[in-house]
Amino acid sequence: MLPILVFLVLLAIYQNSFSKGRFTCKNFLLNAYLYIFLSFLITAISVQIYDYYQVPSLMDIYRNSGFTVLAILIMMLGLLILVMSWSPQKVFQKHFLWVLWVALIGYTLYPLFQKSPQIYEQGSLLTFMMMAVLTGITFMYPNKVKLSWGSTLFTFLIGLILIRIIHIFIPFSSSMHYWLSYISLVLFSFFMLWDTKLLMTKAKKCVQADYINDSMGVFLDGLNIFTNIFAIQSN
Repeated sequence: MLPILVFLVLLAIYQNSFSKGRFTCKNFLLNAYLYIFLSFLITAISVQIYDYYQVPSLMDIYRNSGFTVLAILIMMLGLLILVMSWSPQKVFQKHFLWVLWVALIGYTLYPLFQKSPQIYEQGSLLTFMMMAVLTGITFMYPNKVKLSWGSTLFTFLIGLILIRIIHIFIPFSSSMHYWLSYISLVLFSFFMLWDTKLLMTKAKKCVQADYINDSMGVFLDGLNIFTNIFAIQSN
């Protein structure tokens, strides 16, 4: 089923997202959401491939070498920076790097699938339902969602990251984990609203489209919503 969906999305991208071998601003929102959907499909297929071939997960590697896990995470961050800084005019290279990055994202989710395939599937469904509702709210009430929220949201995000770093050195109780997951879920729900409004604004002002970069905000919001839903359900 997933390969068929990937083929259909790729076909839609080929027909709508390009003009003369370059990204076109025409149908901006449609194209952005095609790339968002494709990102999730590649992630899902990656997880299935890792499971089929019984690839050692990050947790397995961490037990043997914490340094290797750190190297993988640094590589992911470096690859993300490289993808976002790569010129959209270099279409093949940018897409190749992007697929590698999304496949690595799938690798970070693979341990969750190993832990509980059932909760993983339930969490995926709830995530898409939440994303659909939040997207619908933004499109129905665009004036209620403000781009000025950005600085406040990023301030809360930095605070959340600092708390997570502290957790590395000072273990938290299970109840603290539970509430942190709820707080994170709320925060990334607001990020979802904000990033959707940002896409709507870019659609109106588009001069040179870059659907890989433009889709990343909503994709990452969805990933964070999913991981926090998974954490809440498995608590």
